[in-house]
This record gives sequence, C-alpha cells and structure tokens, in this order.
Amino acid sequence: MNRLYLACMLLLAVFTVQAQTRKLSGTVVESGTTTTIPGANISVAGTDAKAVSDVNGKFAIDVATDKAYTLVIKYVGYTDQSIVIQPTDQSIKVNMT
Repeated sequence: MNRLYLACMLLLAVFTVQAQTRKLSGTVVESGTTTTIPGANISVAGTDAKAVSDVNGKFAIDVATDKAYTLVIKYVGYTDQSIVIQPTDQSIKVNMT
C-alpha cells in the first residue's frame, strides 16, 4: 500500500512540474520595416527550449511561468538578439538588425 501511495505521489509531482510552463508567442521582423523573418532560431538561454519562426515570422515557445529568462534569437546575416523576458510577458516583437 505504501509503495502504491508513493508511486501516485511521484506521478502527481511530475505532472505538477510540467504544468509550470506557458507559451510565449512573438514575431521576428527586420528592424525599421514590417518585413517578417521566417526561419529565425529562437531559444531560451540555459535550457533545451527552442523554436523556429514560421513563414510569417511568428513563433511560440514553452517558457517557465515563475521567473525571468533570456530569449536568444539568431538568423544568418543579422545581429543575434538577447531579450530578457519577464513572467508577465505573453507576446513579443523581435527587431533584428
């Protein structure tokens, strides 16, 4: 009985940890224009979380809900961008130069 209880508690803990993420969405554009950048690489520094902007420059990536983190955006021919994201941010616009 104790083993069953322990197994259930461990499973509950795993699901709780997974529930502490949210989606951050955004658009990658060329600075000073409205030209979107498809294929830009977006990652969360220090984690394995990654995304690629779609044909319209849009992306969505899973991020932590309880802390600030750094989003890194890279695309060939542009300067890499590092943006600090706050827990309250839901959507961002990335201007590539």
